[in-house]
Amino acid sequence: MFICFSDEPTKEEKAVAKYLRFNCPTKSTNMMGHRVDYFVASKAVDCLLDSKWAKAKKGEEALFTTRESAVDYCNSSKEQHLFEIFCNVISVHPC
Repeated sequence: MFICFSDEPTKEEKAVAKYLRFNCPTKSTNMMGHRVDYFVASKAVDCLLDSKWAKAKKGEEALFTTRESAVDYCNSSKEQHLFEIFCNVISVHPC
């Protein structure tokens, strides 16, 4: 299942991102002197599968029915820049 996003996120997309921000367990670290909060993808998928968007209401289809649908949604959200990605750069000093 592929979810296509427009340029501007919808209210539902913003609500899902906000839900993840406040309900997904995070960790903190310092990177180049700045505090960075991050989450583990498997925890985000678990959080989405426990959310109200994983439970179908009468006459509506659930947004997240499987782990794969939650992963696809996260990947699409990442491409839309709802989540920022940072890579750790580790410098190796010669001995």
